[in-house]
Amino acid sequence: MSDIKFECSHCKQHLACEEQDAGKQIQCPACNQLIQIPEVSAAIVPPAGPSRLHIAHQAPKAPRETAPLPPEESLEPEPRRPRSWRWAWRLGAYAVLAAVLVIAWPKLTKLRELPKEASNVSKLSVQTLTVQFAMIDSTTMTSGESSEAKAKFIAALKENYGHENYTACSSPQAFDQWVGQWPIGTGYKLAYNPDKAEVTIWCRIEGRPTIVKNYLDAKADKLTDILKQAKEGIQILSKMGS
Repeated sequence: MSDIKFECSHCKQHLACEEQDAGKQIQCPACNQLIQIPEVSAAIVPPAGPSRLHIAHQAPKAPRETAPLPPEESLEPEPRRPRSWRWAWRLGAYAVLAAVLVIAWPKLTKLRELPKEASNVSKLSVQTLTVQFAMIDSTTMTSGESSEAKAKFIAALKENYGHENYTACSSPQAFDQWVGQWPIGTGYKLAYNPDKAEVTIWCRIEGRPTIVKNYLDAKADKLTDILKQAKEGIQILSKMGS
């Protein structure tokens, strides 16, 4: 008995079975879908017997579609963040600036301490740094205190100016006369008043003696430091007026 050859209507698998099975519904052995065996025209179908359905030949299977793989992540390393050397550079710059300020601060402070009268120094024509010194005799101290103040003043002169030459003014009138006398070549005058505990620096501005700097709280035990500051102040004033 010849076979009926046909293909599955679902998966196109080529099949073959005996003619006696024509018209029956069977399950495709390839895709398991229910199909019907086609009829054979003018064929004598013998009594039903066991079916001998088999695959005639294996149809090529369609390639199974697979989902595209996701794009691989870039394996390139992330760009590095800026290193901490920038912070180190900034800290170094701040340290240098702080060192400059520490060195320059004393000089800036001295310039800032100059009184308003010092603004007139630009009108001066200072040729020398010759300084005259005077001390007003005390009218309120005891003889012992006055002697001690005089000794401290002389010691401060030696320490800062290398000499002990000064004019002793016995009264305010004598002091005014000393201030008014301004020999040629004298740049500044420094006066010490023990009763007021004050040291003043005088300069001739527009022909008139003027106080350009004064130091308060100039007690006898502080005279060495006060006269040192006065010396530095005179040097600064001279540079400003030259």
